[in-house]
Amino acid sequence: MKANTSYLNHYSVSAPESTQPVKGREQSAFAEILSRIAERLASAFLSSSELRIQQIRSRTGEVQWEVYDPMTEQVHVFASEAEVRCWIEQRYYQ
Repeated sequence: MKANTSYLNHYSVSAPESTQPVKGREQSAFAEILSRIAERLASAFLSSSELRIQQIRSRTGEVQWEVYDPMTEQVHVFASEAEVRCWIEQRYYQ
């Protein structure tokens, strides 16, 4: 009886992922993380001159507003959203 080898030629056999060395998977994941960080940094540096505003928490747990002004390359921290709005109005209308 002859084995049907044409059936076997249509399928490739590969080792399961779990047999891949752990070090290789860690390096791959690390490379992916570095790539994502590089993309974010590039987009941050190449972005427009728009303000970047984010809500943060102080060391004491208070909510604060951090504003990065790319025109002056300064970071400003405010205690409330209202303070941020006042600062923006003064910045543009002074």
